[in-house]
Amino acid sequence: MMLAPPATATRPFVAWAWRYLLAHLAFRYTERLLTSDEIRALPSLCLALMTAALVASFAGVRWARASKAIAAAAVAIEMASRFPFNSNHSFAETLLLILFVLVDFSEAEQRDLLVAMGRWIITLIMFHSGLQKILHGTYFDGMYLATRLDNDRFQWLLRHVLQPEEFTSLHRALQAGSEGPFAFHSPAAIVFSNAVYLSELFVALLLVRERTRALGTALGVMVIAAIEVVAREITFGILALNLLMLFSPLPWRKAVAALSIVAYVALLAAQWYVGPDVFLFV
Repeated sequence: MMLAPPATATRPFVAWAWRYLLAHLAFRYTERLLTSDEIRALPSLCLALMTAALVASFAGVRWARASKAIAAAAVAIEMASRFPFNSNHSFAETLLLILFVLVDFSEAEQRDLLVAMGRWIITLIMFHSGLQKILHGTYFDGMYLATRLDNDRFQWLLRHVLQPEEFTSLHRALQAGSEGPFAFHSPAAIVFSNAVYLSELFVALLLVRERTRALGTALGVMVIAAIEVVAREITFGILALNLLMLFSPLPWRKAVAALSIVAYVALLAAQWYVGPDVFLFV
């Protein structure tokens, strides 16, 4: 198998990865519960179930199936309650959970297959993300980014790549409700816009070949970090980072997963002390 890992998919690592995924989903349900105006019964139920699944994952081998069943129930409820408005991120999470549910952690061959599938998922995410930008054609002249100039998350960055007059003109047009067309003319802005999908595709290609995989992993981390600086979809960014770490040595995988959980706790603490605006960064 092209993206098959070396024999490092140990049972303790797979169990650790499972617990990380449960913690990730529990955090996302908490974020939804704290920031959404919708009826809170379902997010509360999903959070309770996912927390129970996480606790069960520490209770020994006998509780492994219970942990999987409870987590699957939580995800099924969450996906059904939001359909057809589910985010693409939630589909990636669901696919990962299905793989964990189907795999027998005691079987070495299945554990290796699980890690290989995780590698394929992040590779295909990067490839699809770049490809769909090409197919929609909204990045060639910066159309997509130009329509985001009224968003604070994009403004601060685009000020540095657009000429001041062009920035002001586009921003005023958006505020006036203009229907466009919107496009960049500044060379730096056009280069920046096209670099987004090119870097995603390049990372995907590097990850496929074993000789370039280390470079692809390092570049992938930088691309995800750069995207999150602007988009601030930190929850998915952290998950993508952990998937990328499947190409790295085992100690790195565990370290990043542990730091990710610390980041989730820090975000929750920030929400508690600072207020709901902190989740603009999630």
